[in-house]
Amino acid sequence: MAGADATITPTLTGDLVDARLQNDVDRSARFTFGSPRIEYGWGDIRGHGGGSLGELEVAGVPVKVHGPEVGFNRQLGGGIAIVKYADNYHALEAGRSAWVKPGTRWTQWQAFVDRQLAALDRPYVIAGFIWLQGIDDGILGRDKATYKADLLQIAADLRAKFGPAPFILGRSINSDIAGQASMAPIREAQVDVGALPGNAWVNLDDLGPYVAVHHLTSAGQLQSGKRFAEAITKR
Repeated sequence: MAGADATITPTLTGDLVDARLQNDVDRSARFTFGSPRIEYGWGDIRGHGGGSLGELEVAGVPVKVHGPEVGFNRQLGGGIAIVKYADNYHALEAGRSAWVKPGTRWTQWQAFVDRQLAALDRPYVIAGFIWLQGIDDGILGRDKATYKADLLQIAADLRAKFGPAPFILGRSINSDIAGQASMAPIREAQVDVGALPGNAWVNLDDLGPYVAVHHLTSAGQLQSGKRFAEAITKR
């Protein structure tokens, strides 16, 4: 979701405006992004700071990337507001994902969401949740049942807080870092949860070639965003 390695220009430091790729639909949206290392206030969609092969800068200039938000907004026709948050986690907390309430990632994520929604300068409704996460769980060797329970809890807690909006999952890429055997239960759980009423899941397996083993390119992120948008409009 963070858009790691989805660089926009050959220099790695240009955004959609620099590349003359930003369009009116991008400008019509409101977008904000948070992570432990980077935070962007509300603005249009043009790309944001990120990493290229683990580096955040080139000769002192920030690397610019984008995630699925570009294709997502374009497919929906613009005029929407997107709050994006991204992070990794490396250990279970009380036997559960750090993304499950009241885990550390949930707490940090929701604090950012609350702060940004309070700063949004117009009325809004929560229209849906897009979830793309799971390789960390594969690396941790989690089983299907416990990972699935965590996904269900995350969806339930989001709906309890924000209302009964669609919950759309991206099925995690079959990462060679975790290994296919470890990714299999994660991917199976994502399909199971995505098949439930009000949910959906999106296939990303054909969006290679990947960068740094399992990161989507800019073109791959554009297509993933389009698929998330198509899925959410059917719910």
